[in-house]
Amino acid sequence: MKLRHTTMFAMAAALSINAATVQAQGSDSTRRVRSTTRIPVTKESPGEVTPPRVDTVMVYRTDTVTVYRTDTLRVTRVDTMRIEPTPSSVAVVPAVLRQIGGFYFGLAAGAALPTGDLDNGQTGSYHIDVPFGFDPIGSPIGLRFDAGYSHFDTQSQFENLASSPSIMHFGGDLKLRLPVLSQYASRFSVYGVGGASYNRFKDIVEVSDGAISVGDQIGVGGASPTLTDDSWHSKWGWNAGGGLQFGWGRTNLFLESRLIKFKNRTEINQVPVVLGLTWY
Repeated sequence: MKLRHTTMFAMAAALSINAATVQAQGSDSTRRVRSTTRIPVTKESPGEVTPPRVDTVMVYRTDTVTVYRTDTLRVTRVDTMRIEPTPSSVAVVPAVLRQIGGFYFGLAAGAALPTGDLDNGQTGSYHIDVPFGFDPIGSPIGLRFDAGYSHFDTQSQFENLASSPSIMHFGGDLKLRLPVLSQYASRFSVYGVGGASYNRFKDIVEVSDGAISVGDQIGVGGASPTLTDDSWHSKWGWNAGGGLQFGWGRTNLFLESRLIKFKNRTEINQVPVVLGLTWY
């Protein structure tokens, strides 16, 4: 019993001593302590700027890339099938050929044959022709122009009257191409031409009803004129004829004959027969 009371008394005394110590420390901390040490303070000069600090940071990045490759393979299959026709179903298919047509020009030469009253004083010689025109594809009617020159020989009894009988003509015609039933119809055709012509002539001996004349000079009483006339004269007339043509590529071969006619004192007719080429 006494020991218990002694122990409680000792614990109370210890608590009293701790409380007194804490109170003494609190009163000391509230007191102001003055330091006797001086701290130096330095003022920066005006305008002085402290440079910022620059640090260099290097970052290393590692990326991982995965590549996937896809190839596409396309296979095309071609099958060939051949059908053998029966003998009863075999048909002949004509070759496809380029049709003759378009703008063209050409050159032709041949014989100049006098007819009508012209052969009373002249004999035949040569003829040169330069045709040009337009044959539209898909239409049988085209345009044809030409310039030609015919030279004749004088019969022996009139050689002293005319040295070089000549006729130049300039024609403007319509050209009609006739259809031909053939697998080569587009490259072969028969055609006809006809239209007006302007004629220049000189040294043509005209003999009719007993009168002999050369140009403006006329003989009297069936005699030959005493003066010669070598000048050129002009007359309008007409012409008509036809021919055959066959082409390959841009070239066309043709054979043509026409009647070229005009009237001076007599009927002056000539028939040129020419072979020539045109180019489209």
